[in-house]
Amino acid sequence: MAEQVNIFSGRATEYLGKQIAESYGQKLGKVSTAVFGDGEFQPSFDETIRGNTAKKVVAVIPYFGFARQDRKDKPRVSIGAKLMTNLLVAAGVDRIVTMDLHADQIQGFVDIPMDHLYASSIFVPYLQNLNLENLVAAGLMMEQGASSVRAICTHPVFSGNAVEKLSNSALEEIIVSDTMPVKPSNNITILSTAGIFADVIDKIHNFESISEHFKFTTIL
Repeated sequence: MAEQVNIFSGRATEYLGKQIAESYGQKLGKVSTAVFGDGEFQPSFDETIRGNTAKKVVAVIPYFGFARQDRKDKPRVSIGAKLMTNLLVAAGVDRIVTMDLHADQIQGFVDIPMDHLYASSIFVPYLQNLNLENLVAAGLMMEQGASSVRAICTHPVFSGNAVEKLSNSALEEIIVSDTMPVKPSNNITILSTAGIFADVIDKIHNFESISEHFKFTTIL
């Protein structure tokens, strides 16, 4: 009997968890989170997992928070990225899958496998389908003669009124992934990473190579 894969999601990116589970070919596991008055929260499974003692726990973290805290850039600060990886290992995680880390060296913070995937595998095909000319000079500003300017961002950390500013900017299109929730806008295009993560989960489960997802894809 083949071992079963159960996919559960946290609160921040449940929308992506559902898409990953669907791409994998199953429903997302049911989880609820009770939030208390003091800010404490308690997640719990809302379906039976009896008999499903996990042989391996893989933490899929599309956007690895605290990744910019990868070094001491001033006195009396912690290396937050190292702390987060320590917490994951202490919680029993056997493997981490993430995408477009702020710094590659974060992979060396843990003694368990950490798979660093690249979102270029979804951005490049999208750009190629647009049949744009002179992509090498895509960074030219409009006043320098460019017919259109597009921006690409893997993790859309649009703080404050960033979305409104981008909507009113000269950018024809801002292409982002769905590793984080983003407010819809007239010039923001969201590309799904669900297929990539579902494929990686499947290959890890079946002990197959995922090296194809480690390649940074370029247009040139």
